[in-house]
Amino acid sequence: APVPPTPPASGADSGSAASAPDPAAETPAPRPANGTPPAAPPVERPPAVASTDGPPVAPSPPPEPSCALTLEAAIAAWPAVVDLVRAQNAMVAALLTEARPVAITDRDLTVAFPVGADFLKRKAEQDDHRRAVAEALRTATGHRLALRYEIRDDQIPAPVAGTPVLSGEELVRRFLEEFDAEEILDEPNEAEAKR
Repeated sequence: APVPPTPPASGADSGSAASAPDPAAETPAPRPANGTPPAAPPVERPPAVASTDGPPVAPSPPPEPSCALTLEAAIAAWPAVVDLVRAQNAMVAALLTEARPVAITDRDLTVAFPVGADFLKRKAEQDDHRRAVAEALRTATGHRLALRYEIRDDQIPAPVAGTPVLSGEELVRRFLEEFDAEEILDEPNEAEAKR
Protein backbone atom coordinates (compact mmCIF):
# COMPACT_ATOMS: atom_id res chain seq x y z
CA ALA A 1 0.00 0.00 0.00
CA PRO A 2 1.33 3.45 -0.79
CA VAL A 3 2.54 5.36 2.19
CA PRO A 4 1.74 9.08 2.36
CA PRO A 5 4.78 11.38 2.69
CA THR A 6 5.60 12.35 6.23
CA PRO A 7 5.54 16.05 7.15
CA PRO A 8 8.85 17.61 8.21
CA ALA A 9 9.73 17.38 11.88
CA SER A 10 9.13 20.43 14.04
CA GLY A 11 12.13 22.79 14.12
CA ALA A 12 13.09 21.70 10.62
CA ASP A 13 10.57 23.91 8.84
CA SER A 14 11.63 26.05 5.96
CA GLY A 15 11.27 29.28 7.93
CA SER A 16 14.97 30.06 7.71
CA ALA A 17 15.73 31.58 4.33
CA ALA A 18 19.35 32.27 5.27
CA SER A 19 20.32 28.61 5.41
CA ALA A 20 20.66 26.52 2.26
CA PRO A 21 18.37 23.51 1.85
CA ASP A 22 19.88 20.32 3.18
CA PRO A 23 20.16 17.80 0.30
CA ALA A 24 19.88 14.90 2.76
CA ALA A 25 16.53 16.24 3.97
CA GLU A 26 15.12 16.33 0.43
CA THR A 27 15.69 12.64 -0.30
CA PRO A 28 13.33 10.38 1.62
CA ALA A 29 14.87 7.64 3.69
CA PRO A 30 14.13 4.09 2.52
CA ARG A 31 11.15 2.55 4.28
CA PRO A 32 11.21 -0.88 5.79
CA ALA A 33 8.97 -3.50 4.19
CA ASN A 34 6.43 -3.31 7.03
CA GLY A 35 5.54 0.30 6.10
CA THR A 36 6.48 1.94 9.40
CA PRO A 37 8.89 4.83 9.15
CA PRO A 38 12.34 4.09 10.58
CA ALA A 39 13.65 6.01 13.53
CA ALA A 40 15.58 8.96 12.13
CA PRO A 41 19.09 9.32 13.42
CA PRO A 42 19.78 12.66 15.08
CA VAL A 43 21.04 15.16 12.52
CA GLU A 44 23.37 17.87 13.69
CA ARG A 45 22.52 21.11 12.01
CA PRO A 46 24.11 24.48 12.44
CA PRO A 47 21.95 27.02 14.22
CA ALA A 48 19.32 28.69 12.03
CA VAL A 49 20.84 32.09 12.84
CA ALA A 50 22.82 33.44 9.91
CA SER A 51 26.53 33.85 10.60
CA THR A 52 27.85 37.41 10.68
CA ASP A 53 31.46 36.29 10.40
CA GLY A 54 31.49 36.42 6.59
CA PRO A 55 34.20 34.76 4.53
CA PRO A 56 37.48 33.98 6.25
CA VAL A 57 39.88 36.90 6.16
CA ALA A 58 43.63 36.50 5.71
CA PRO A 59 45.67 37.81 8.62
CA SER A 60 46.82 41.34 8.03
CA PRO A 61 50.54 42.13 7.88
CA PRO A 62 52.06 43.69 10.96
CA PRO A 63 51.47 47.42 11.07
CA GLU A 64 54.27 49.74 10.06
CA PRO A 65 55.93 51.54 12.96
CA SER A 66 54.17 54.79 13.77
CA CYS A 67 57.31 56.93 13.87
CA ALA A 68 59.36 57.66 10.77
CA LEU A 69 62.86 56.29 10.42
CA THR A 70 65.50 58.96 10.82
CA LEU A 71 68.67 59.18 8.77
CA GLU A 72 70.73 58.68 11.93
CA ALA A 73 68.80 55.49 12.73
CA ALA A 74 69.23 54.25 9.14
CA ILE A 75 72.99 54.91 9.30
CA ALA A 76 73.21 53.11 12.64
CA ALA A 77 71.22 50.14 11.27
CA TRP A 78 73.24 49.91 8.03
CA PRO A 79 75.82 47.38 9.36
CA ALA A 80 72.93 45.13 10.47
CA VAL A 81 71.35 45.47 7.02
CA VAL A 82 74.66 44.47 5.40
CA ASP A 83 74.95 41.47 7.74
CA LEU A 84 71.41 40.31 6.93
CA VAL A 85 72.16 40.58 3.22
CA ARG A 86 75.47 38.75 3.73
CA ALA A 87 73.56 35.76 5.12
CA GLN A 88 71.72 35.52 1.77
CA ASN A 89 74.25 36.85 -0.74
CA ALA A 90 77.85 37.68 0.19
CA MET A 91 78.50 39.40 -3.13
CA VAL A 92 75.68 41.93 -2.64
CA ALA A 93 76.85 42.53 0.93
CA ALA A 94 80.34 43.28 -0.44
CA LEU A 95 78.77 45.90 -2.72
CA LEU A 96 76.99 47.54 0.17
CA THR A 97 80.11 47.99 2.30
CA GLU A 98 81.07 50.86 -0.03
CA ALA A 99 77.64 52.53 0.23
CA ARG A 100 76.08 54.66 2.95
CA PRO A 101 72.56 55.98 3.63
CA VAL A 102 72.62 59.71 2.87
CA ALA A 103 68.97 60.81 2.69
CA ILE A 104 65.57 59.57 3.76
CA THR A 105 61.92 60.40 3.14
CA ASP A 106 58.72 58.72 4.31
CA ARG A 107 58.97 56.28 1.38
CA ASP A 108 62.61 56.19 0.22
CA LEU A 109 66.09 55.64 1.56
CA THR A 110 68.82 57.07 -0.64
CA VAL A 111 72.06 55.13 -0.49
CA ALA A 112 75.17 56.69 -2.01
CA PHE A 113 78.22 55.02 -3.46
CA PRO A 114 81.52 56.90 -3.70
CA VAL A 115 82.74 58.37 -6.98
CA GLY A 116 84.22 55.64 -9.14
CA ALA A 117 81.87 52.93 -7.82
CA ASP A 118 79.53 53.02 -10.81
CA PHE A 119 79.85 49.26 -11.31
CA LEU A 120 78.91 48.59 -7.67
CA LYS A 121 75.89 50.88 -8.00
CA ARG A 122 74.71 49.13 -11.18
CA LYS A 123 75.00 45.72 -9.50
CA ALA A 124 73.07 46.94 -6.45
CA GLU A 125 70.33 48.30 -8.71
CA GLN A 126 69.51 44.87 -10.13
CA ASP A 127 65.97 43.94 -9.12
CA ASP A 128 66.80 40.84 -7.09
CA HIS A 129 69.62 42.63 -5.26
CA ARG A 130 67.41 45.66 -4.58
CA ARG A 131 64.67 43.38 -3.16
CA ALA A 132 67.16 41.57 -0.91
CA VAL A 133 68.45 44.86 0.50
CA ALA A 134 64.94 46.30 0.95
CA GLU A 135 63.86 43.17 2.84
CA ALA A 136 66.97 43.31 5.04
CA LEU A 137 66.27 46.99 5.73
CA ARG A 138 62.69 46.17 6.72
CA THR A 139 63.89 43.37 9.00
CA ALA A 140 66.56 45.54 10.65
CA THR A 141 64.48 48.70 11.08
CA GLY A 142 60.84 47.66 10.85
CA HIS A 143 60.31 50.18 8.03
CA ARG A 144 59.43 49.29 4.46
CA LEU A 145 61.24 51.79 2.26
CA ALA A 146 62.12 51.87 -1.42
CA LEU A 147 65.83 52.11 -2.13
CA ARG A 148 67.37 54.75 -4.35
CA TYR A 149 71.03 54.49 -5.29
CA GLU A 150 73.29 57.31 -6.42
CA ILE A 151 76.92 58.31 -6.78
CA ARG A 152 78.05 61.16 -4.56
CA ASP A 153 81.31 62.97 -4.41
CA ASP A 154 80.52 64.71 -1.14
CA GLN A 155 81.62 63.35 2.18
CA ILE A 156 80.10 59.93 2.79
CA PRO A 157 80.29 58.87 6.44
CA ALA A 158 83.15 56.50 7.19
CA PRO A 159 82.34 52.83 7.68
CA VAL A 160 81.11 51.89 11.12
CA ALA A 161 83.76 50.19 13.24
CA GLY A 162 83.70 46.45 12.74
CA THR A 163 82.46 46.65 9.15
CA PRO A 164 85.12 45.14 6.90
CA VAL A 165 86.30 47.34 4.06
CA LEU A 166 87.35 45.45 0.96
CA SER A 167 90.14 46.48 -1.33
CA GLY A 168 89.52 46.52 -5.07
CA GLU A 169 91.42 43.24 -5.46
CA GLU A 170 89.46 41.58 -2.67
CA LEU A 171 86.19 42.72 -4.21
CA VAL A 172 87.18 41.31 -7.62
CA ARG A 173 88.20 38.03 -5.95
CA ARG A 174 84.79 37.79 -4.27
CA PHE A 175 82.98 38.46 -7.55
CA LEU A 176 85.00 35.74 -9.23
CA GLU A 177 84.18 33.27 -6.45
CA GLU A 178 80.49 34.18 -6.31
CA PHE A 179 79.95 33.77 -10.05
CA ASP A 180 82.46 30.96 -10.52
CA ALA A 181 84.11 33.21 -13.08
CA GLU A 182 87.59 33.49 -14.49
CA GLU A 183 89.53 36.72 -14.77
CA ILE A 184 90.76 37.44 -18.27
CA LEU A 185 93.81 39.63 -18.27
CA ASP A 186 94.80 41.86 -21.17
CA GLU A 187 97.34 40.07 -23.31
CA PRO A 188 100.10 42.00 -25.07
CA ASN A 189 99.40 42.92 -28.65
CA GLU A 190 99.93 39.77 -30.69
CA ALA A 191 101.71 41.70 -33.46
CA GLU A 192 104.26 42.99 -31.00
CA ALA A 193 104.72 39.52 -29.52
CA LYS A 194 105.66 38.05 -32.93
CA ARG A 195 108.51 40.52 -33.56
